[in-house]
Amino acid sequence: MRLISVVFTFLVYICPIFSQSSSSLPNFSSNISADTFAVNMYQRIMNHNHDLVNGREYFPYHNVHHSNPFFKSEINATGTVYSNGKTYPGLHIFYDIYKDEIILSYLNPVGSVKLIILNNHAIDSFQIVINTVPTTFQPFFFPADFKIKSGFYEVSYNGKTKLLIKHKKEVTMKDGYDEYPYSTQKYLYINENYYPITTQSRFQKLFGDKNSLIKKQIRSLHISSFREITDIEIIPILRYYETL
Repeated sequence: MRLISVVFTFLVYICPIFSQSSSSLPNFSSNISADTFAVNMYQRIMNHNHDLVNGREYFPYHNVHHSNPFFKSEINATGTVYSNGKTYPGLHIFYDIYKDEIILSYLNPVGSVKLIILNNHAIDSFQIVINTVPTTFQPFFFPADFKIKSGFYEVSYNGKTKLLIKHKKEVTMKDGYDEYPYSTQKYLYINENYYPITTQSRFQKLFGDKNSLIKKQIRSLHISSFREITDIEIIPILRYYETL
C-alpha cells in the first residue's frame, strides 16, 4: 500500500511539470526510434547538464492531499543551480525545507522521469522562481557546535553586513496526518560573526556605538512590534549603517 502511495505521489508531481512543456517537444513519428526520441528529449530538458545529476533518488514521503514540506508549498517551479563554477539554468527544481534538500526532476536517457537530491556540498548557490518571483539561496557550513545550523539560507542582503533567512518547516500530527507548519529565522552577519535576530534591544546592540542611530531608524518604520519587522524593512537599516 505504501509503495502505491509513493508511486501515486510521484506521478502527481511529475505529470504537471512535463505537460507544461509538451508543446515545445518534438513530434514522435514512426521513423524515429523510441530510444532516440527519449535521448533527444532528455538532452532538451536537461540542456546537456548530465554532470549535475549525481545525487540520491528522492521519494516523496508526505500525503499529497495535505500540507507538504516544500518551499512555498510549490513543486512545479523552475530555477538555476550554480555548481562548481558552472551555471545550470532552466531546471525543474523544488526545495524540501524540512529535510533541507534541493530536488531536481529530470528525464534520463531511457525516458524515465527521476527525482534526484542534489549534493549540497557541490552547490555554490541556487535560485528558485515561483510565480515569477526569484529567491536566491546559498549553502553555509558551520562547525557542529556552532550556534547556527549548517544548511541553505536565503541571502536577502549581501553587503558589508549580510541578512540571511532560514526557511523552516517542522512536522506535526493533525487528524492522523503529518502537517508541516512554516516559520523563518533571520540572522545578521556583522563584525565577522552571525547573530540571530530576535528582540529589538539585542538587534540594536549588534551595531555597537551606532546603537542610538539604529534605534531611530527602527522607530521611523512605525511598526507595532519588532517581531513583525520584515527583511524588506531591515535592508535599508543595514544600508544606512554601512554609510556611517
